[in-house]
Amino acid sequence: MGSSDPPLSPTDPRVRLAAERTLLAWIRTGVTLMAFGFVLARSAILFRPAAPFAADAAAAFDDDIALPIWLGSAMVLMGVATNVLAAWEHFRFIGRLRRGEEDLVKPFSLAPLLALLLGIAGAAMAIHLVLHQS
Repeated sequence: MGSSDPPLSPTDPRVRLAAERTLLAWIRTGVTLMAFGFVLARSAILFRPAAPFAADAAAAFDDDIALPIWLGSAMVLMGVATNVLAAWEHFRFIGRLRRGEEDLVKPFSLAPLLALLLGIAGAAMAIHLVLHQS
């Protein structure tokens, strides 16, 4: 579509198809978050030494893997929340299309919230990696 094309109307099928493509992109994002969170949480547990060792070393190791497990679990929950919120937002958008509303601008965007949460999680993981290098 060029700059001289008229704006799309809510009844144009391309609007609904674009909404579905957006929903599918958010679903991929949510599934990716869940998968990465699972890998993060499980990888911390997989690096636990198999041989028995002193109780104080075991406690120190358990302290070292606590943050990756919590962050991984949080990322899984963020992925679930992303998919639920994306579906909810999609149904609201489709409802507005059916009612023939002209103003289709969303009052809420999931992307900045998700970016903020992932930035916080990444910073926490980076700090954890720097503090527990050994």
